[in-house]
Amino acid sequence: MLENLDVFSVYTDPRRRDRLRVAISGQIERPGIYEMQRGQRISDLIERCGGFAADAFLKGAVFRREEVRQRQIEERDKFVREQRKALVDSRQKGREQPPLRSASTGRTGLLFDGVQS
Repeated sequence: MLENLDVFSVYTDPRRRDRLRVAISGQIERPGIYEMQRGQRISDLIERCGGFAADAFLKGAVFRREEVRQRQIEERDKFVREQRKALVDSRQKGREQPPLRSASTGRTGLLFDGVQS
């Protein structure tokens, strides 16, 4: 069974587009790296791995795709560059933009504070 902080990763080999290399770890009977055919389900993989351990916490399972993580990083970096450019441009024009308000915290400030490229 997967537990908190366990990782379930899916990797693709560009030379084998019809197959996926999948890493499975955590509370699973036989963790490791497995090959899956396109169209197979995760439940098929879990069955091949021997299933979940008896004390596995199923509601804590986490599934990640590396390509999605990379896309999110690229989008974040692009947004930060655009915000920095907009801030520099507004300062060069002699006017200050009002601080952005975070939708999640309600706090104001530069949106890219603390983000490093």
